[in-house]
Amino acid sequence: MLTLLPGFALRYPIKKWAAGFAIIGAIAYDIMTGSRVGTERALFMTMIMLTAIIVGRPALTMRNLALAALVVIAIEPEAIMGASFQLSFAAVSALVAVYEARVAARMQAAASGAASTMWQPQRSSLIFDPVSMLHRFGHWLREMGLATLCATAATASYMAYDFHELSPYVLIGNPLTLTLIEFFAVPGALIGAALYPLGLDGPIWAYVGIGIRLVLEIAKWIAAAPGATIHLRDFAPWSIVFLTMTVLCMVIWRSWLMRLTAIPFAAIGLVGTVSGDRFDVVIPPSAEAVAARNPTGDLVIIGRKTNTFAAEQWLRADGDGRKPAKAAGGTCDKLACIGELKDGRSISVVYDRAALLEDCKRSAIIVTNEFVPAWCDAKLVITRRNLEAAGAIALSLNGDVIAIRTARSPTEDRPWSPLKVRSEQNWPGRKKQLQPETNPFSNDAGTDDPTETW
Repeated sequence: MLTLLPGFALRYPIKKWAAGFAIIGAIAYDIMTGSRVGTERALFMTMIMLTAIIVGRPALTMRNLALAALVVIAIEPEAIMGASFQLSFAAVSALVAVYEARVAARMQAAASGAASTMWQPQRSSLIFDPVSMLHRFGHWLREMGLATLCATAATASYMAYDFHELSPYVLIGNPLTLTLIEFFAVPGALIGAALYPLGLDGPIWAYVGIGIRLVLEIAKWIAAAPGATIHLRDFAPWSIVFLTMTVLCMVIWRSWLMRLTAIPFAAIGLVGTVSGDRFDVVIPPSAEAVAARNPTGDLVIIGRKTNTFAAEQWLRADGDGRKPAKAAGGTCDKLACIGELKDGRSISVVYDRAALLEDCKRSAIIVTNEFVPAWCDAKLVITRRNLEAAGAIALSLNGDVIAIRTARSPTEDRPWSPLKVRSEQNWPGRKKQLQPETNPFSNDAGTDDPTETW
């Protein structure tokens, strides 16, 4: 808008002014949308880029991206473990690395007097030049494909690690959907917002709706294609560290010789992708349902009340793309649900203590929010007390041996995760008064011997 005023454009640094107004707008947007974690992270990155413009420094540099990452980590250190942080910074780092390499190549070509190999738009005397427009479209398509390829390569490890799936057709879907967004949503949203106070925005939103419907149709078409989604099992936790080092070596080092150092990191990381744990039973802290591996080797969801999101994550971590509704198993009544384990034994999710009399005799594993008496003959009993202390629990069955893995250490005591110590009180059915303790493996019948129920 400022360039429409020749006096301003020729005499004043209007680009810096525009960057200053953009910072104010970005802060206002963050406040109006509730200052969520993802928006704050984008705000930090945007402010650093725009500040670089104001002080006369290049905006799109790896140094600025590193500074943005440091600011985010300093303010929200837990964000580094989230998929949003990993995906956004990995994608942007790849794009910035390619951009810096191309700028360096252009400057080197200019210094040597050679013609740049990068495409430059040619001005035409014609108002409508089909050849020029075709060249522009081909250039845009090539650049969009390159950007998608770079971002996809950098984020593939995190997509597989966090979401347990890869989408091979992203190189087709992203350019198509971005084209529709640029053609429909972006201009439509701006024009619609401008016409809203006048009450003339209705047709504009209908136009935007056409673009949204097209994007959804393309997404459905690509998702229905054979091999559109590759489901992957859970990785070993350490694998993502080496895969991250692979990405960093590729984007930070400037020479291809140095980038070869990514090969050993990639090799170790790929070994970790096939070395993840595979559990036979997964129990959430709520104990409302469990995921158990049946004799056919598939996970089934056993329980009347299933957290759909959690169940979907259990299946994805096992490399299973089924929806939770299609993975339901076991039989249920008003008192409990019972299912079959991979070794033929039974597991029961008990909702009422009245079911314990029968299920304690026929089931190898009991999961319940109730307090189980000492006479229960089940090999393993997991109760409310265990789940409160240990959080989610995963079991691996190997004959008579049951390996237990908990989300929380029994002695963990950190500022953001304080140790829960029970106060002295009498629980129903207890033989003695509970003392404050940190052992989640103790029996609920009043004994501290962990072998009775674990």
